[in-house]
Amino acid sequence: ECDIDRNILSAAITRHLAEGQAVAIDRMSILSGGYSRDTFMVGWSAGAASGQLVIRRQKARGMLDGAGVDVDGEFPLLQFAHQAGLPVPQVRWIEPSVEAGGPYIVMDRVSGSVIGTAIDASSVSEDVVRSVATAVARMHQSDWRSADCDIAGLFGLEAEGLTIRSATEKRLDRWGKVWSERAIDPSPALAAAFHWLRYNVPARDGEPCLLHGDIGFHNILFDGSELAALLDWEMAYLGDPAKDMATCEAFISRYGRWDDFVKYYREAGGPPVDEDAKHYYHVLRVFTHLFVGEMGWQTCFAHRENPAIEALFLGGPIRKHFFTDYLTYLPLISGATGIAQADTSRTVTHDQ
Repeated sequence: ECDIDRNILSAAITRHLAEGQAVAIDRMSILSGGYSRDTFMVGWSAGAASGQLVIRRQKARGMLDGAGVDVDGEFPLLQFAHQAGLPVPQVRWIEPSVEAGGPYIVMDRVSGSVIGTAIDASSVSEDVVRSVATAVARMHQSDWRSADCDIAGLFGLEAEGLTIRSATEKRLDRWGKVWSERAIDPSPALAAAFHWLRYNVPARDGEPCLLHGDIGFHNILFDGSELAALLDWEMAYLGDPAKDMATCEAFISRYGRWDDFVKYYREAGGPPVDEDAKHYYHVLRVFTHLFVGEMGWQTCFAHRENPAIEALFLGGPIRKHFFTDYLTYLPLISGATGIAQADTSRTVTHDQ
C-alpha cells in the first residue's frame, strides 16, 4: 500500500516542476523495489503540462540498514553523479518527513528496461558490453573531491589522507558491524571468508574512486543496447576500481565478453586493472552476496508470521548461486593457493 501523502506531494511538484500551477496526481503505482528502498511511479498533470516521476523511499527497517547510505546520503550523491555527466536519473528534491510518507527522494523517470537479474541476463550484445564498460570507466574517473558536498563524509570516511586501502578497511568494518548487529546463525563459510578478507587487504595506497557497489544487469536500464541509467546507488562507496571490475567480470564473463569489456573500459579512460586486487574483491563480492542472502532469509522470511516474499529470492536462488561461486574461491580462502596462483577464471553459473 502506498501511504505517501498526495497533497504534500502535489504541492511539492507545484513548487519544483509546475511553475506554480495546481497539480493533480493522476496515478501512483508501486514498482518492484530493493531490500532497503520502496519504489513508486507517479504520474502528474497541471493544465497542459504533465510528467512522470519516480520516488525512492527509505524502508522503516531496511534489510541493508547500516551497510549502505540512507536516502539523505543518496540524494547528494546522485546530484554529484548527474552533474559529473554520469548516466543517472536527475534527482529533484528530498522529502524528509515521515508524516508525509518519507523520507524519500523524487527523481525523473528514465525510459528504458532491464535485461536481467542479479544472476542472469539476456541479449548481452557487444554494444551492451561497450556501453556498460564506458559508463564504469567514466564513473571511476569522476572527481569526487570537487563535489559541492563532502562525498567521503556520506560514507563515514575522512577525505584527508584517504587511500584505497584505508577505505577498504573501513568498508570491512561496516560489514562486520552489520553482521554482529543482525545476529544471524553461525556460518563457517562466511567466517572463513571474512577472516581472509581482514588479513589480505591489498596494499594499495592510491587515490580511491567512486564505486557503484552493486553494479549488475538488475541495476541498469537500457534503451536498446545503450545504457540509459545506472540505478540503486545505496551501496555506493569510495574504494578500489578493481572492486567494481570484479563485480563486472562476474556477470559479463558469463557471456564470453570479458576481454572486450576490459578493452572498452581502458579505451574510455579506465585505469589498468590490478589482477591480484581483483581476485581479492571477488572474495569480497561473494562474501557480501552470501551474507545478504543469508541475512534476508533469516531476518525477513524464515520463521516470520508475515514474511517478505522478496526475501525468498535471496534465500533460494541467490544463496545457491553465490555459494556455488564461493567454492571457486575456496582454495584461495583456505590458503591452498596464493592470489597469484588462484584459478578464478572459470565461469560459474547458478545451474552448475
